[in-house]
Amino acid sequence: MRFVRALNSTAFEFLRAHREGRAGAIAWSARNFLELSIWIDYCCVSEGNAKRFREDSVRDMYGLVASVLKDDMTADVRSDLESLLGDMRKVFDGPTRKISEGYKRVAKAAAEVGREREFASFNRLFSKMAHPTAFLVNLDIEKPFDRGFCSSLFVEGGALAMKSRNTEPTRTYVQSMAPHIRYAFNGCRCA
Repeated sequence: MRFVRALNSTAFEFLRAHREGRAGAIAWSARNFLELSIWIDYCCVSEGNAKRFREDSVRDMYGLVASVLKDDMTADVRSDLESLLGDMRKVFDGPTRKISEGYKRVAKAAAEVGREREFASFNRLFSKMAHPTAFLVNLDIEKPFDRGFCSSLFVEGGALAMKSRNTEPTRTYVQSMAPHIRYAFNGCRCA
């Protein structure tokens, strides 16, 4: 299951960031766990939701190629990329879907599974810590967050990882992640 790969990868980065005391990287991983847990819940609601999520991978690829067209490029390269986008539309557009439609935003998926407030709150917190916000850029101290704060972020992110893991349809697939998460919690030394 591809979610397992994403969860495991995030778990390794999460543990490393915690060991190194990097609040921004802990927050980034915690945010990834948040989004993964939303997507897992969303996909478990119905086969239609899982299909939509799968189709969004093609929309993401289309959006990636389309975003490059905004940069300066030679006419030949532009023509090749426009041709590629046209070919993608021919292959992937159907009567009920268009590849050029926007992908489902995780905030909308969170609302559909009853986790809108949780997503909004945690996403705001983790994003403020993971991105170069004015707050972080303008701090006068080199290492603004102590070990206790990092551990708090770690515990919140770990809880989201466990929420992802405990979704019934994915439980048997994510057993390989459990030792990493147990290790992470055992190694947590909240100050």
